[in-house]
Amino acid sequence: MLLMRHAESVEDVNKAIYDVIPDFAVGLTPLGQSQAMDAAAEISHRIGVSRCLSIYYSPARRAEQTAEIIAAHIRAISGGS
Repeated sequence: MLLMRHAESVEDVNKAIYDVIPDFAVGLTPLGQSQAMDAAAEISHRIGVSRCLSIYYSPARRAEQTAEIIAAHIRAISGGS
């Protein structure tokens, strides 16, 4: 089992975002998207090619985006759809 926090989100660099967007809707920054790709590469290196992988994440948009990036990377290298 691997446990990780979401990648960098807008609220990590701009606390004022909460004046405009509710917490659950705050997404990743471009750096956060890059961090999620780096995490995906590290995770795939650690687990190898696997067609059976479960990813659990909170309903927060930033966590969902991080999980989607990781899942897409793992599907791509494992030949899954």
